Amino acid sequence: MRKSIFLLLATLSYCIVNAQVNDINRYMSMHELDSCKSETGVIFNTFAASNSINNKFVNSLLNNQFIDNDLKRSNNIKENNYFGSEDIIGAYFIHLPDSFLNTNTFGYRISFENYNHRDMKFSDDFYNLVFYGNKQYAGNEADLSGFSSSMIKLQKFQFGIFKKSTMLTSKFTYYVGLSLIKGQSDHFIRFYDPTSLYTAETGEYIDFQVLMNYFGTDTVRSKFTDIKGIGGAANVFFAWENTSTDLTVSLSMNYMGLLRWFDNSFTIHLDSTYHYEGMEIEDILNLGEATFSSDMDMDSITEEFFNEADTSGFTRILPERMNLQVSKGFNDNILITAGATYLINANHPLPVFYAVSDIYYNKKVAYYLSVAYGGYSNFQFGLGLSAKLFKQYKLRLGSSNMLGMFLPEQYYCQNAYLSLSYNF
Repeated sequence: MRKSIFLLLATLSYCIVNAQVNDINRYMSMHELDSCKSETGVIFNTFAASNSINNKFVNSLLNNQFIDNDLKRSNNIKENNYFGSEDIIGAYFIHLPDSFLNTNTFGYRISFENYNHRDMKFSDDFYNLVFYGNKQYAGNEADLSGFSSSMIKLQKFQFGIFKKSTMLTSKFTYYVGLSLIKGQSDHFIRFYDPTSLYTAETGEYIDFQVLMNYFGTDTVRSKFTDIKGIGGAANVFFAWENTSTDLTVSLSMNYMGLLRWFDNSFTIHLDSTYHYEGMEIEDILNLGEATFSSDMDMDSITEEFFNEADTSGFTRILPERMNLQVSKGFNDNILITAGATYLINANHPLPVFYAVSDIYYNKKVAYYLSVAYGGYSNFQFGLGLSAKLFKQYKLRLGSSNMLGMFLPEQYYCQNAYLSLSYNF
């Protein structure tokens, strides 16, 4: 019970997308399209990162393994704690025809993406209450204000037009894309100040003061084919390259839009104080084992809570991703990239600042090293490989935090990335 509630509210999931990996959507493919007229490809990226919850704890939680007190204490819980994860699986096609819009400088891009985003912010009191129960707060108040959790699943179909132009030693690429979005599921909860739980020193009663908003879609089913909402988003990309110095600057903004969930969704707004007597609780999230007085049981508590629900649709702003980066080539065998990524509307405390070095072993194979800091987590060190296969295929795979795989109790983020493209 404790694990399932924490997963629902805190949305802890698994394994860095553009919060930790640059150009996950492969927008730079449009800028690099020269000798070939078309490119198609697939992308996969998954990450999980936190400033306080280590990888070993996350893996144990998700794999339904026993979590002992030593593992609970291994987390670096702070006054303000963050967690975020994303999973992206997508495919794209870009084409620069000989004549489009009466010129050969315009092309188009089509893509499909399955997107799963989760984030949360929670206090040390919230963590302690979830994993240790309320006994430690006898005679005191646990402050739950500021807790926020969001998890959203959607599918996005995008069509856009890009323009390539050249001026002396400068190359420019401009792109504008519009996305039609199908919503699969969405759950969002936020506790405002004051929200707290007071436990009497003698344990005879608890007072729960809550000011909260909850928005959620129908929980009866949440299949890939379900359509529970419709929305739209704008996506833009710009790149400038100085061909004489091999310097490139790019900026992308993705998911700038809204999603409207249908009327079978529900919202709950609470601004109340609840006083419960006659129950003994060792664990506030394991109420099924509590002893209640004769005039109160779990059904009455649940009914009281959901009586506040309004079954109506709602509109949500999507988590928006911004990425700015600068790349510089050296001696045709080293490419250095530095940049920053930030997620808006996603409990993202800081931008992720990153640097990537591509070292070309030969004309077909390159290794890359990456370092990053910020976002949901702290320091990350990554390794990867890119290769040209059979002249027309390009493969790139790796992780932006290799150390997290080998030292799961000391590191706080996990990532896997893969892209495969075909030029023709």
